[in-house]
Amino acid sequence: MPGRPVVTFLNQTMCSHGGQGKPVPPVPPGTPGVRILKMAVITAQQYVIAGCGYPALTLGAQPPCATAKLLELSTMVRSFGQPLALQPLSPPTCIPTGLPFVVLPGQTVVRAL
Repeated sequence: MPGRPVVTFLNQTMCSHGGQGKPVPPVPPGTPGVRILKMAVITAQQYVIAGCGYPALTLGAQPPCATAKLLELSTMVRSFGQPLALQPLSPPTCIPTGLPFVVLPGQTVVRAL
């Protein structure tokens, strides 16, 4: 089957140090738009990361992972005029550390190009 799974709020996201990623701005419940399994899809949104353990691992010498952005986007399907995020083939990077941002698999039924 062509295409890759579309990222939704079912996908767990985190930095390499266990910090949890949340898309910004979040989609409020009841907002019209593309949904998969009753969950809003993720578009070209930025993620904020909370709880990164990197400073503790480096005794405070390094900053925490703060943000990330999914860069692998659909070229054919949009929601609110924005391309949908696709399950990345390689992990995006966290800012400012440049370390991997992990997007765990979520739904696998809906795919896009």
